[in-house]
Amino acid sequence: MSRVGCVAIAWFALSVSNISAHGVGVECKARDAKVWVTVFFDDDTDAVDAIVVVLDGEREIAKGKTNSMGIWTFPTPKPGKYQVIVDAGMGHKTKTTVTISPKAEAPKTDAPKTAEQVNDGPSREDATRFPWTRIGIGLAVVGLVAAAFLFVRTRRPN
Repeated sequence: MSRVGCVAIAWFALSVSNISAHGVGVECKARDAKVWVTVFFDDDTDAVDAIVVVLDGEREIAKGKTNSMGIWTFPTPKPGKYQVIVDAGMGHKTKTTVTISPKAEAPKTDAPKTAEQVNDGPSREDATRFPWTRIGIGLAVVGLVAAAFLFVRTRRPN
């Protein structure tokens, strides 16, 4: 087998190793003395009945299941860092760190009803955006491999 063939097979193997089912994401926002946990898949569908566990170190402080819109809420805990672990079933698991600031803990009745994202991951909008950059990089790599193949092929004596 030629070197170009070996490179093509290696590239294909590396590409396939990055393929997965669909991923699960989580977005946490603090509003109205609650933390709103939204669980979703990367195709922007809601993760219904996903199990959500909130840990303070090793201690479980809240546990529940998402509703038909992929949402579950729990009372805003005292300021600090918490681990939110999500199991949406069939191997779809993720976790994120939630940071509760003192301003998120104290609800203000006269404040507008805006939610502050409190987890360290991307927002749902960012996580489900179409991957134009990755597609562009993939096409560029395929183009470079094809160009290298043609270059080697034209330089080789018949």
